[in-house]
Amino acid sequence: MVASAKNPKALIEHFLGFPLVVRILEKTSGRCSVGLTEGFNATVSAVKPDQYPVALLFATGSNTHIKKLDAVAAKRKLTFTKNGIQKRGTSSRANSESEIYDQLGMQYAPPELREDQGEVEAAVKRTLPEDLITADDIQGMVHCHTVYSDGRHSVEQMAHSVHMGMKYITITDHSPTAFYAGGLKIDELQRQWEEIDRVQEETEIKILKGTESDILADSSLDNRIGFWNSSM
Repeated sequence: MVASAKNPKALIEHFLGFPLVVRILEKTSGRCSVGLTEGFNATVSAVKPDQYPVALLFATGSNTHIKKLDAVAAKRKLTFTKNGIQKRGTSSRANSESEIYDQLGMQYAPPELREDQGEVEAAVKRTLPEDLITADDIQGMVHCHTVYSDGRHSVEQMAHSVHMGMKYITITDHSPTAFYAGGLKIDELQRQWEEIDRVQEETEIKILKGTESDILADSSLDNRIGFWNSSM
């Protein structure tokens, strides 16, 4: 994560006080890496507001993407550093990532493309697609929980998501091992699927049946739920 603050050091200290942080792996006045209770690590960089765009670009671009941006800069007799675009030792600040690419004479490359897979060359030629994925591309929801486990709405209420432009949803409540989330036993899952059949007759949206089945220590599926009545 990259954050901006008038006092980056204070922001880092505040972050380190979060209850989810169980160990500190690295710490400077503007950066820290920590271990979290969930078992994975997180890194936070804190910079002053005028440094934020370039810091965000360095954090989201692969090393080879950044190197190629520097090469593009060199052709324009510029240097691309963590302080921004430099010309003859003087840095030019940018208000956004888009402005940085503009200063390099390039089309803006979204974070999802910054992997040195031809995006730099395309950006120089200004042939990158304008949009990667838009809301209109999203046709359905594939992981939905209901009141049967830890969701907040019924199957019928979830089916009303058709008004959001969805063409299908998949109901995937928890399996029994997830007792902390109200995981469904076989008879409860059967009852839910019967309810889905009833609701399906009254709605246009396609309702797909599924389950969030835990994988057990012996590598089998929770209560063999994934093999139950596969004809349904």
